[in-house]
Amino acid sequence: MLKVSQQRYSEGLAHLLEAYHVYHTIDYKEGMAHCLSGIADAYERTGQLSLALMQAKECLHLARELNSKLLISQASGILAKVYKRQRDYPKALEYFELFHLYQDSLLDAENIRQLEGLRFSFQLDKKEVENGKLRQEQALQEARSQKQLMLMLLTGGGLLVTLLIMVLLWKSNQSRKRTNLLLTRQKDSIGQQNASLAALNTKISQQRDHLWKLHRESEQHKAQILCQNEALSVTNEKLSELDREKDGLMSVVAHDLRAPLNRTIGLTQLIRLTGSLNDEQENLLQLIEKSAREGGYLINDLLTLSYEQQAGHKVTLSQICLPDWIETLLIGFRPQAEAKSIELHYQKPAAACLIDTNEEALTRILDNLLSNALKFTQPGKNVFVTLSTSPDGIRISVLDEGPGISPEEQQKLFKKFQKLTPRPTGNESSTGLGLAIVKTLSEKIGGEISVQSELGKGTQFTLFIPQSLCEQTDTHTLNLSAN
Repeated sequence: MLKVSQQRYSEGLAHLLEAYHVYHTIDYKEGMAHCLSGIADAYERTGQLSLALMQAKECLHLARELNSKLLISQASGILAKVYKRQRDYPKALEYFELFHLYQDSLLDAENIRQLEGLRFSFQLDKKEVENGKLRQEQALQEARSQKQLMLMLLTGGGLLVTLLIMVLLWKSNQSRKRTNLLLTRQKDSIGQQNASLAALNTKISQQRDHLWKLHRESEQHKAQILCQNEALSVTNEKLSELDREKDGLMSVVAHDLRAPLNRTIGLTQLIRLTGSLNDEQENLLQLIEKSAREGGYLINDLLTLSYEQQAGHKVTLSQICLPDWIETLLIGFRPQAEAKSIELHYQKPAAACLIDTNEEALTRILDNLLSNALKFTQPGKNVFVTLSTSPDGIRISVLDEGPGISPEEQQKLFKKFQKLTPRPTGNESSTGLGLAIVKTLSEKIGGEISVQSELGKGTQFTLFIPQSLCEQTDTHTLNLSAN
């Protein structure tokens, strides 16, 4: 949907630019101003704020030259939105007030135009009534003239002429009554129109008061938002400080714990040098060494997370031929796979595929994914590693035949210190930090980690590397047996 909107804005912007050049050629400033308003609005909607600001200011300059309230209102409205998105709130408020000033002016001008229209209609009706009265008076005058002529010509004409005159007088009286009735009705109509105008003026006043109320509420809301933003800034600063203190404390504790664990391992070696040990003593020493090494692994994972999550940490990139690099990495997992009779399969591209990435981070990611796959896969099963390409990038997938992960546990899979229901099949240790490190390092190198799993059907982790970091080729399958 967003791509369609962007395309429509681009097409509209092209038409507006073409129209602007035409108006500029013929020096039609009003048309230029309207085009600039549309161009600025399109740039603002597509996030090109600097271009929107430049076009809106040019539109405001032309609008002031033309003294066009509509164009000034449009330009100031766009400037207010641009400055607001740039967080320049004083400028945004200035143009927002200018926008509402001209909006109110345009509303008043529209009301005056409507009133003038009503006044013109009233004058027109009044003239029509006056013309009717003049025509009636002319008719009466002509009737009187005819009557006088008839009296002069028909004096002594007898009862018939008298009756005829009486009939004419009666008709004239009826006509006058009808005219008076018509005038009375027109007067009542004019009174109703005046009442309607008064009601319209009252409604306009109420709407203006409502607009001012909304404006005041908007200002109050804006002030509240500014206060909330300041409070959030203070809170974020405090959280950042606490996070820095946490990282510093974690680093100190981890380093202080590493030395005693190393001394513990060293002491076990010295104990063996003192003389022969029985089986129970040897087992106890092996348990001590295992516990110390597991503590060391946990400390290393904690230090890795703390180091990678520190702000400003730069990632060193190098070019890697990914298919051969993964094949070499898998050689190091052969002994672990052979120990559990697990067969390791690798599907890779046929041609070379070069990527620019941090080799140490990528090694740590795949080490964790492959170690987990071998830990949770039963002896005699399979683990599949697939390197595939597509137009959008490269995907490295590790699929095991383990017990799978429930949808509920998948939600907390990449969080720190998460121990899941499935347990390693060979009593291997787990710190609960491996997948959290995988997610952190994947984001550091510009990739994305995802998981697909179903209980009883195994689990597949996929690292996606975008096209900007790699080249794509065809694929073929290679099988690395652990036997």
